[in-house]
Amino acid sequence: MLRMRLVPILAAIFWYITTFQNVQAAVPSVTYAIGPPSIPLYELEPGNDLGWKGLFVEIVEEIFTRELGYRLIVEQYPWKRAQQNVKEGLADLTVSVPTAERLEYALKSDKPILKMYLNVYTYAGHPKLEEIRKIETARDLISLELKPVTNLGNGWHKENIEDAGVTSFHVPNDENLVQFLALKRADIMIDAPILMSRLIKQYGLESKIVKTDVLFGPIHFHLLVSKNSRYAELMPKINETIDQLAQNGTLERLASSYSHR
Repeated sequence: MLRMRLVPILAAIFWYITTFQNVQAAVPSVTYAIGPPSIPLYELEPGNDLGWKGLFVEIVEEIFTRELGYRLIVEQYPWKRAQQNVKEGLADLTVSVPTAERLEYALKSDKPILKMYLNVYTYAGHPKLEEIRKIETARDLISLELKPVTNLGNGWHKENIEDAGVTSFHVPNDENLVQFLALKRADIMIDAPILMSRLIKQYGLESKIVKTDVLFGPIHFHLLVSKNSRYAELMPKINETIDQLAQNGTLERLASSYSHR
């Protein structure tokens, strides 16, 4: 008797699962290529359906899933590989600074999804600390003979600092940045407090690294859609959606929520 009752129940469960899977498969997917984890912009979250969480992930999900109705797939690679995948159309989009090189293979959103100011950091006890506090342009780094450290693939740093003639050290990721500077292997780093404050505290480097009030930027992070993606023709709708999220305060609310974590 029990077996007879279980049959329709199991059949209903099977029908629900297969129907749900078919519906999921029918929804077009968009692939978002990210670089190495960069908390709070994106970090691993195994319990999340996307496998990732973070500010950029939430913004892209807001645009493509909640507003446009697409299924989002997040794929993580070394940063240069992520960019290459967008270039080749293996990934549909990424979020980054729209450098001249990137605009050769990607379309940028009309409006940025995030504006981020960068502070100049140095190590505690730097002999030129007072001069560093008075920096105004990249040319000042040359006159003071300062050598910054940045992470590989930092397009903003290349265009605004290195292309101005400033020789820089390169490290693989953000974690290496703070450690490299704390060991006095570079004079400064130019980066965002939203990224660096957590790392400096995490590695107990508060007494070894000094954040100055010198600002560069703002950096404008845009949605970059591959010219080889089938969604390239969707840019007018994407721009309209980003404009709506900016006007109704969603982008500002998300950025503010992550700035205070």
